[in-house]
Amino acid sequence: MDNSLLTLKVKERTPITVVTMIVFLSHAMWSTFHYLVFFPLSFLYKPQEIQFSIQKYENMSAILDKLDLVGTVAAGIFAGSALYITVIEVPSAADLGVETHWKFFPFMYDRAFVVLGALGPIAGLSAIAHGTRVVGSAFDRNLWIAAGSAFVALWPYTLGIMLSTNNTISKDSKLVSQGQTSQFDLVQRKTLLQKWACLHSGRTAISVIGFGAMIYGLSRHSSLLLKW
Repeated sequence: MDNSLLTLKVKERTPITVVTMIVFLSHAMWSTFHYLVFFPLSFLYKPQEIQFSIQKYENMSAILDKLDLVGTVAAGIFAGSALYITVIEVPSAADLGVETHWKFFPFMYDRAFVVLGALGPIAGLSAIAHGTRVVGSAFDRNLWIAAGSAFVALWPYTLGIMLSTNNTISKDSKLVSQGQTSQFDLVQRKTLLQKWACLHSGRTAISVIGFGAMIYGLSRHSSLLLKW
């Protein structure tokens, strides 16, 4: 067969949608996530005839085989960042006093939300997708799906449990920075900051455990059979 192509003829006037995600390892984290989201959607517009080369198929398989690495890297950055906030940043800000800590909080939170908000889903979805590709080892399959689910669960944990406290502190802190009087006395502000730190510690623990599970799973990569 010429050029090792698998070819199907397309009827005239039939719209053709061929989605080919060529992802380089240097852009693995974002590009793989992009591939996972949009590639399945292409089949909603499945053409009657799709042309795939064997080389392209092999490239896709090679990319998918790196999902565990992508998930582990994202999880590691998330867990490391969360741990830094818990053991270094929050205690250091508290040492400066409630007033300074209160004013500092929204600056820390706004930046952390962007970074951790992106890394959590990347880590979780990559790990879950990798787990679904594991064949012949229920332990490894469940390990990756569980670790990925832990990171995905951080979104509802943050939105459902932490968000009201986050917003309360940030809103009042910004008013104080503008010269207005805080709605809370010193004891109330200290209590709110401690509550947030406690809730964030839970998020840190979940991410560190999930990351540890991925590290262990990654060490078993060479023994796994992967396919969809």
